[in-house]
Amino acid sequence: SKLATPRLQEFQSYEVTNMLWAYAKLGVAPNFPTLLCAFTQRLQSRRRREFKPHSLCLAAWSFAQAGHQDLNLLGGMADEVYEQAEVLKPEAFSNICYALAKQNMVHRKLLKAVNVHFIN
Repeated sequence: SKLATPRLQEFQSYEVTNMLWAYAKLGVAPNFPTLLCAFTQRLQSRRRREFKPHSLCLAAWSFAQAGHQDLNLLGGMADEVYEQAEVLKPEAFSNICYALAKQNMVHRKLLKAVNVHFIN
């Protein structure tokens, strides 16, 4: 984490989300608050559509799994995912829905997209 934190802006989008996922999956992300903060800053400063919707869903799941709360970031990621909902697979939808539920956040447009793509 000491090597990655100062250089996270140089990472490709998939490298950012893969690293965040690995820390969350191992359950060690809460032990690295500086790195979590750097991940948050990197995702907040992303360019529009820099991250694929699948990556944003994975990042949302990872933050939720790590117990990291940032409703503005999550809402922004959910908005961007909604705009590209037609390309998502069920796993990606379930990841971001998990993150939203974990943070007690309702994103009505995204939930409607889940309904349109998988229930109707």
